[in-house]
Amino acid sequence: MIPKLAKKIDTVLGHNKGVMNVALLGKASRDSDLNPEKWSDIGSKSEVFQYIKQLWHTIEYFG
Repeated sequence: MIPKLAKKIDTVLGHNKGVMNVALLGKASRDSDLNPEKWSDIGSKSEVFQYIKQLWHTIEYFG
């Protein structure tokens, strides 16, 4: 599910640039909280938040 989330974040918030960073993750976290129906293809509100945290840890670790 993480690759699908990353692709959605890039498409919806990153303008399809193929770059992921913590700023985009913050925007995705906020947007998924305010508009959970927009992110429901990824999972429930709590699942999406968990996936965003996992993706953040991946970016934190690998840069």
